[in-house]
Amino acid sequence: MMLGVARFLTKLIAICCLVPASLLSQWTTSPLTDSASVINYGFDARVLTFDDGSSIFSHGITNSVYLTKLDSRGYRVWGQQPIVAHYNDTSDFGGGALIVSDNAGGAIVGWNDHRGATINPSTLDYYNDAWYMQRVDASGTIRWRSGGVLVVPPITGRKGGDIVTDGAGGAIFAARESGFGYPGAPNRERLFAARVNGNGEKLWEITLDSSLQASRIFFQGVVRAGRYIYINVMRYYTPTQETYLTTIIDTSGIIPVYSPWLGYHENATLNDGALFSLTANHITKINDEGDTTWSVGVPFIQDSCRLFSTWNSILPEEREGVFFLQVCNDSMYYISATGLCTQHKFLGLSSAPIHPNTIGVFSDGKGGFVWAGEGGTVE
Repeated sequence: MMLGVARFLTKLIAICCLVPASLLSQWTTSPLTDSASVINYGFDARVLTFDDGSSIFSHGITNSVYLTKLDSRGYRVWGQQPIVAHYNDTSDFGGGALIVSDNAGGAIVGWNDHRGATINPSTLDYYNDAWYMQRVDASGTIRWRSGGVLVVPPITGRKGGDIVTDGAGGAIFAARESGFGYPGAPNRERLFAARVNGNGEKLWEITLDSSLQASRIFFQGVVRAGRYIYINVMRYYTPTQETYLTTIIDTSGIIPVYSPWLGYHENATLNDGALFSLTANHITKINDEGDTTWSVGVPFIQDSCRLFSTWNSILPEEREGVFFLQVCNDSMYYISATGLCTQHKFLGLSSAPIHPNTIGVFSDGKGGFVWAGEGGTVE
């Protein structure tokens, strides 16, 4: 993918004398590693990309949330200054925000917030927190009320989770919440989900699991495929035995009649379409209506590789197939849209004395992928 960008920029340089300087792309053409275009300074930076090549970046500065949109050539779409999605005039926010698309060229951000929370005087940390969301549309206009939409109040405990787009201009927040040890909160843990629509109205909130014992429910991730939401959980029914579950609801907040899946390893989608689910022995493709398209056995997963979840990654691609990267076995498997599996060697991923640390695996938009990591080399 980077070679394609380099070729485009070379052609652009060749004709730059024919166009005004103000029209040239701001993406750097320097080969130096420290010459990347500076979008903005801040913490907990995240990026949201669109099919037209544009991107929205979120970042936290002095505990406020800022957004910057760039077009496919690197120009700032919303002016030279970032959009302030949330301004923190007290100490209500810890910095950084999660970000998803609003399905119309804008973004929805969500963050843990300390408005109304109880501070621990010994540690100066907070016992509990709330969760807020805000929407910025494609033109850079703040769409919801000032300060954001309160999704869940602080009184019920401390929350940790993630957001996904609902496919209709809003977002769904799925999380684990714990009230143990927090003044005024109930002594329970719960797994829950809540939906806010494109107008900033909270449509529903549903509790999916709960426990009156601490450290029994752990949120692992959430994805949307069509009208279904898949929430991964590590659940301790006894203090020493964990069970991996995928709880499934639809976008209306209704729990499907079938039971949660057992033994998930990873769930992934491409553009919120078909779901690909990796367990210890199978990769299963499920369409956007929740029906199984195919399930392919993967006996090639070694026991030693199962210990390193980061190094076994599934990556859906544009042809509606999926890559399976088994890093500790130097292998890449491709399963086609119809379920045909082929194996390829992916040399160098385990050539280091210790296994490489995978930072990310990304689709290149052309049926391939880009792998980023440290501690090893790719040949």
